[in-house]
Amino acid sequence: MKQRVIALGLFDGVHIGHGELLRTARTRADGLNCPASVLTFSPPPLQVVSGENVLLINTAEERKTLMQQLYGMDEVLTLPFDATFAAMPWDVFLTTLLETYHACHIVAGYDFRFGANGDGDAMRLRAFCASHAIGCDIIDQVSIDEVKVSSSHIRTLLQNGDLATAEAFLGHPHYMELLVLPGNRVGRTIGAPTVNHVPADSVLLPPFGVYATTVTVDGVSYRAVTNLGVRPSVSDDNKVSVETHILDFDGDLYGKTIPLFFRFKIRDERKFRSLDALRAQIKKDMQTARNN
Repeated sequence: MKQRVIALGLFDGVHIGHGELLRTARTRADGLNCPASVLTFSPPPLQVVSGENVLLINTAEERKTLMQQLYGMDEVLTLPFDATFAAMPWDVFLTTLLETYHACHIVAGYDFRFGANGDGDAMRLRAFCASHAIGCDIIDQVSIDEVKVSSSHIRTLLQNGDLATAEAFLGHPHYMELLVLPGNRVGRTIGAPTVNHVPADSVLLPPFGVYATTVTVDGVSYRAVTNLGVRPSVSDDNKVSVETHILDFDGDLYGKTIPLFFRFKIRDERKFRSLDALRAQIKKDMQTARNN
């Protein structure tokens, strides 16, 4: 039976508040010589409870990557959250953590709620852990300049295009994983071949525009230029896509998943009168990304 230290939460964005929780879980796991595990949920509980579509900062896979690479989590366990799960009494949920997932220590945020009607809270979690002789850490609120670090606040920052402030709250640049798909190869005709990605409908996107980004390919970091939007100069289907030209790179990435970090916005997306005008602007965008 493999015991685990379990960190509880949705962890959308994997921001610096989550980082305090994950570092604590990692430290406890090292001391107990057992895995540091994250137990999270998909879809978001709020979506199931309210029936409203909830746009998140990252996909479940992106959150997993960030938690493992930035905070050294050994495993990320994603539980399917449905109406039956939502109706589970709070103490049954905690008993499941012990009996099914073999928790020997639980770490959660001060505002984490669980169980039917959100009846479970930090106080009940502490008491339950104490009565079952397992460890428990409750992580306090983290703030920047008296502003609470929260996923909802970061979502607003990203929607407003404030990447710099979002990065301060996240503790890392806004992150997206690109599953590289075949495109229409227009980029090759204008001297800027791109890797193409269709973002998930469940993910919140920054404002449309051209961004300076970085990508990692086979462990090597490259600067890049990313167009996020509907490509009005070369398409009229209004499909949202993410097209990234990687500077100083030549290779076939189709079918691969590569990490992308947003650095700053270069300009708004706009329609150009000709491909020559688009080509000239892209050269300027590439120079901006290279020099900054």
